[in-house]
Amino acid sequence: MSARVILAYQLVNIGVTQNEVQQLNALATQYASGAWDVSDKSNLTATEKSLVSEVKKKIKRHLFHAGQGGYCCYCGHVLGEHKGSHDAEHCIAKNGKTKLVFHTRNIALSCKSCNGGKGEVQTRILVLDDDADEVSEGGDKYRVVNPHFDKWSEHLKFDKYRRVVAINDAEFSKGRLTIRLFNIHRKNAIALADHFDLFHGTADEREDWLDFYMRALSEDDNLKKTKYKKFLSKILNMPSDPAADELREVLAPVLQP
Repeated sequence: MSARVILAYQLVNIGVTQNEVQQLNALATQYASGAWDVSDKSNLTATEKSLVSEVKKKIKRHLFHAGQGGYCCYCGHVLGEHKGSHDAEHCIAKNGKTKLVFHTRNIALSCKSCNGGKGEVQTRILVLDDDADEVSEGGDKYRVVNPHFDKWSEHLKFDKYRRVVAINDAEFSKGRLTIRLFNIHRKNAIALADHFDLFHGTADEREDWLDFYMRALSEDDNLKKTKYKKFLSKILNMPSDPAADELREVLAPVLQP
């Protein structure tokens, strides 16, 4: 994963004309976050959808090749080059906002998994700041890694199993919150399953493993209930072999009674 921070740029730097920028601002003023929507349910006209779609393509192209070097801004995994494999993600939720919709310091590329896991979480330090229709400058203003102001490698890293882990394991560290709020636990579960090759028997077994891992590492005690004891027992009682022993060692913090 590159340690780069996305360098500041303007829409006119990536091939959007000044006239088009003015049109985008007018759309944001009229429709707020709806100005980003080019779906069939959008209130935009066909001409307006065409403009927004083209601008999105230019933003994604710039971020993929120059801004982020082809990595997801949250989990750090390599993004597929096909545009359908990643999203232009708003670091601060754009809902109901006007200035944040096309602000280049508020848009980054994330994989589908991280973007879908995020939902509408509040990313800024002060909860009330998420109501502000402006970008907060500086990494210290955000609870999670923000690729415009933070170096990913200062907060997160890959372990030898290709799991994304926090460099600072404090409960509310930026790395740990990023893993939690973007549901990166699921990718970590897949990484372990792929490494050990112990949960590929059936689709149900695979899903049981992913569900167990995500819930076991959850910080919500209500998710660690008796329904998982049976699966936990299965892991503990696996025949002794190097792979099983190594997995038990990896899960030691989770397997405590």
